[in-house]
Amino acid sequence: MLKKTVLTFAFLTILTTFYGFNAQFSTPVTDDMLLNDDAADFGSSLLGEGDYVISAYDNVIRNISEKEGHDWRLMSAIAYHESRFTPDITSRSGARGLMQIMPATFDWLQTHKGTEPKLDASALYDPQVNVEYGVYFLSILWEEYDDETVILSAY
Repeated sequence: MLKKTVLTFAFLTILTTFYGFNAQFSTPVTDDMLLNDDAADFGSSLLGEGDYVISAYDNVIRNISEKEGHDWRLMSAIAYHESRFTPDITSRSGARGLMQIMPATFDWLQTHKGTEPKLDASALYDPQVNVEYGVYFLSILWEEYDDETVILSAY
């Protein structure tokens, strides 16, 4: 029984790694499609634009990022890199939340943004607050520097 469970888990892990959680398998590729040069692109990719899910926080990240004028997929990549989409995580250095913001940086960002009343550092565990200030911080870096590599390194 345990062997069957492990094999099933391994299969599902590999399947979701290659195809994602929202893969559409409704149109199988046939030999005719492979031989036809006009249909070589198969019409579209497996996932249409907007039909995929990166995380449970896509709506939060998308709304805030687009409001600030940033690509939400880049912000999702940063959140994944920083916290693996774990909103209540604290790093060894003290950074908190999805975007891993330090409490001192959070205080400075609130002062810079003019937030009144000031939020406590525990608010960084709220995904909405954390993403809002993470995106705001990236906006500040974007104004300061012109190179995306430098901006992402500075974050």
